[in-house]
Amino acid sequence: MSALLPQHYALTEAAVAAAGAYATTRSARARAWFAVGLAPFALAALVGTIRIAAGLTGPIEQIHGCLSRSGALFGLGCLAGVLVSRRGWLPPALGFAAVALTVVVPSATASAFVVLVVTGSVFAYRANPARAPLAAACFALLLIGRLATDPLRAALPALAWHAFHLAVAVWLLLLVAIVLPDRKRIRAR
Repeated sequence: MSALLPQHYALTEAAVAAAGAYATTRSARARAWFAVGLAPFALAALVGTIRIAAGLTGPIEQIHGCLSRSGALFGLGCLAGVLVSRRGWLPPALGFAAVALTVVVPSATASAFVVLVVTGSVFAYRANPARAPLAAACFALLLIGRLATDPLRAALPALAWHAFHLAVAVWLLLLVAIVLPDRKRIRAR
């Protein structure tokens, strides 16, 4: 990117950072690995907010990009792992495996993202029997937001940026409000 982004881009980054901080804090009491999965989204947004607001370029751009992409994959792996199984080793194993795959095969980043979101949606459905379709749809919102805004990037970059980042902020809040699995249900599996 190596160009200064308009200051208004920092507003939606800040919205993601705030939603991520709230979601991470709220979920930490119930499911630690769920909170760890949410934290990279908040951290990437916080770094992005500071980078854009302060007009920073250079290495911070690579840090922000790495946190946004690799952090998201690690986070999605943790979230999917919590929903798939109660085994404590699975969330970080899935997160690290997703990141390792994309380090070794960078072209697999988009595929890993889609697989993790679809897996998370399927298991959100399974983990929330009372509101299964809503839980699955909430988890899928991240992918829906990506698919809806990617075509806008060339023609309307600001709209694409703000729409995607607002979708991420809403996604983070919906995860703790609707998708966060109940400890009792997870133990029963």
